[in-house]
Amino acid sequence: MKKNIGNLDALIRIWTGSYIFGKGVSKKSLLMTSLGGLIMSEALTKSCLLYSMFGISTSGIENKPKTGKISGNLTGDISLD
Repeated sequence: MKKNIGNLDALIRIWTGSYIFGKGVSKKSLLMTSLGGLIMSEALTKSCLLYSMFGISTSGIENKPKTGKISGNLTGDISLD
């Protein structure tokens, strides 16, 4: 999955996720603990499924595929243009 979460967004998600995770552990709530873990995992991987579905990106990086020409010969010489 492409990275679509920026640094500030990731920082907010880590803080929010750890708060919800901690509340879930203290209240013994599997739902809250799971939700907090999901939010923190999104921050660590810097990719969000909902952002991908709606074409949103806070990373500031264009996720364009890299294109170029790769050529080589039988002697093992390879060049990338």
